[in-house]
Amino acid sequence: MTRARRLAKARSYNALLMLLTVGIPALLVVGTWLDGDSLFYGVAVAVLAFLILLMYVVYPNWLNRRD
Repeated sequence: MTRARRLAKARSYNALLMLLTVGIPALLVVGTWLDGDSLFYGVAVAVLAFLILLMYVVYPNWLNRRD
């Protein structure tokens, strides 16, 4: 596998992780907002999901891992 192809795979993987990091908590907030019963719990779960998914994006960089 060439370096350019490996770099493209790594960038698309990071883009997907960033999209999921923002998308999943947003869907949780919208879902609980549309339900209307327990908005607080939906926001709390969305914040936890955001933090967990953010660690998948940030933690490998903290370890100085390469693509």
